[in-house]
Amino acid sequence: MSDQWAFVKVPPPKTVPVDDLARNLGLLPGLRAEQHNSLFRCSSCNNMQVEPEQIMVWVPDSVMRHDSAEAIAEICRRSAFNGSSSGWCLTCAKKLGKG
Repeated sequence: MSDQWAFVKVPPPKTVPVDDLARNLGLLPGLRAEQHNSLFRCSSCNNMQVEPEQIMVWVPDSVMRHDSAEAIAEICRRSAFNGSSSGWCLTCAKKLGKG
């Protein structure tokens, strides 16, 4: 059994990945947004999101609320393919990068 493909290291992209829905919502580059059809709890404010068709924003776990927009873009670039993310509500995600 050959394990030549077992541990292929994927380098981070050279640019920050852009999500069209997130860009249209005015979010920082690198964040991913999706329309969520069920209940979810925001990982930032810990409030249950109960509205139907609520927007959930995927934010890398290493992002903190007080990080600058440049720091968040770098974190998103580095964790584009191999980092874990948590779901934030749109209200909390729009506050990111404000310092």
